[in-house]
Amino acid sequence: MHSTSPSTARILVVDDQRDNLEMLQRVLRQYEVHTASNGRAALAKIERERYDLVMLDIMMHELGGIETLQLIRKQYSEIELPVMLVSALSERQTVANGRQMGANDYIVKPFNVEDVLARVNTQIRLKRFADERQQMVVGFQQMVEWQERIMQVASHDLRNPLNNLKMLVNLMKKSFDQDQAALNMLQMMESSIQSMNNIIDEFLDVRIADAVGSVRVDLCETNTFNLITQIVNQYAVAAFNKDIRLHASDIGGIVIADPNRLSQVISNLISNAIKYSPRHSDVWVETLVQDGIWQLTVTDSGPGIPESERHLLFQPFSKISNKPTAGEASTGLGLWIVRELVHAQNGEIGVHFPPEGGSQFWVQLPAVTQSDVSSRVSR
Repeated sequence: MHSTSPSTARILVVDDQRDNLEMLQRVLRQYEVHTASNGRAALAKIERERYDLVMLDIMMHELGGIETLQLIRKQYSEIELPVMLVSALSERQTVANGRQMGANDYIVKPFNVEDVLARVNTQIRLKRFADERQQMVVGFQQMVEWQERIMQVASHDLRNPLNNLKMLVNLMKKSFDQDQAALNMLQMMESSIQSMNNIIDEFLDVRIADAVGSVRVDLCETNTFNLITQIVNQYAVAAFNKDIRLHASDIGGIVIADPNRLSQVISNLISNAIKYSPRHSDVWVETLVQDGIWQLTVTDSGPGIPESERHLLFQPFSKISNKPTAGEASTGLGLWIVRELVHAQNGEIGVHFPPEGGSQFWVQLPAVTQSDVSSRVSR
């Protein structure tokens, strides 16, 4: 039911007494008033027409007001179609029962014109606000759907040229294998292409992380040594371009995780560490298995996060005062996505700030221990 202004609202007045119908038509002449002489006729009109308020006389010979109200409420809520009961002074208990069954309000016969107008105006205004709110919800849903489509098209159209550029860079590397200056520039291009791909990935992952808090995962036993080694190799160029030493000498362990989602988590943490570390510094990637828990720690050499801003770290679109040290792109979404992905895999994530500076982001996931393996083998 669409929104109307009070002056154009449509009201259905239901009463088997012609005098009452004519009286309410005169009182409510500022509105578009329709009438019905009994409950069955009213229900038929409600099926065919749109109304902003129904005014039901309680005592009618053919399908009374309370019974008609019950049938209306089976199809329409109190917000979708307000119903006002019309009663005599002696019907107070019936009115109370009607309110419990979903009547929005009531008026009492004999009519007080000012009271009738005030109560009707209130119901019409409430209905208008509810309709406007529903229109906003529908509009927002449509906007989200369009954004989803635009995101899919944009990601597809952006990935193709980026992949082409990446192939061209690799071909050019072979042609300039003896020219170190040219190779350095090509490596910078490769790093920029990777950054753009990361941004696309982050925006696409927002759809997953924001889908009513649901992230689909396929949990299985995952060898983290191979996973981390591959990711570290991917970010070696980005670290090299900033003269950052990327250490990953003590890694391993088997966890219960989704390999693709865990890869996103590790990639994001290592990428952030490189982004926020100064040139000529170190980034460490370490793992530890203890008491059935696998822990990944990524430590950077950045300035750390101001204490007043630490509560923003895992929030969407959070902006902190620290900036990437070489002008790299940052959307403010990465750590929020990481948190959602970790929680979806039954894990925990946090950060520690050592007194000497830097940040240590850690992730904990269920580990597959040697005793677990031995137990399966012995069966």
